[in-house]
Amino acid sequence: MGAPGLAEFVAGYFDEVTFSLDSADLDRHDLLRGSPGNGRAVKEGIQTLVRLRSGRSFPTLRINTILMRQTIDRFADLCETAAAWGVDEISFNPLGGRDRPAFFPSHQLEAAAFERFLNELPALRQRMAARGIAIVGDDRYLDRIASAIAGQARPIADCRPGERFLFIDIDGRIGPCHFTLDRHSVRAGPDFGRDGAAAIPAHLARNRAAQPHPACSDCQQTNLWGKFKRAPKGEPG
Repeated sequence: MGAPGLAEFVAGYFDEVTFSLDSADLDRHDLLRGSPGNGRAVKEGIQTLVRLRSGRSFPTLRINTILMRQTIDRFADLCETAAAWGVDEISFNPLGGRDRPAFFPSHQLEAAAFERFLNELPALRQRMAARGIAIVGDDRYLDRIASAIAGQARPIADCRPGERFLFIDIDGRIGPCHFTLDRHSVRAGPDFGRDGAAAIPAHLARNRAAQPHPACSDCQQTNLWGKFKRAPKGEPG
């Protein structure tokens, strides 16, 4: 949020904003991310947007955290910190090995730690809900994480690419997710326009049918598994 006017623009035009934070200990977050000063920038960005909302309920402010061996047992501390900063939602996903294969073996989640997490999650959700904060992620999502820890593949036959969401990288490639951009993507350009955008779902579906991607045999696109789902009313969440 350091660029002049950026925070005001985000507060005025975005429906939701997600910040990444892996530890309530900001120095530890920086170490895990390999990015000195990043944790304090996250804190300042959230607090700035909370001030700019001026009592409005938007944009929704969310912290997303990566659950890994070194952080999962301190998830409650992170939630308390997020609540003190004024966020609305907390989401999480397990550390994956595809992006940082050298980092993964010594930081991957262990089954016993995730079992403790599951046992403590309902009470923590209730405590956060009492403060107006939702810890999102439904049962299907929790099952997906357990499968990943156990090494059990979870394929998705048809994610309906482009119909509900899109992934756009810094090079302007548009696709179903960042795992499949090498095969299933279109590229935005100055003449792309409304017609080009409308044709994306059909184009991606043809690509997927003609050339299935190995990543789809063990889908790790977390929002397809209920990562951002809230528990039904009357249940903690």
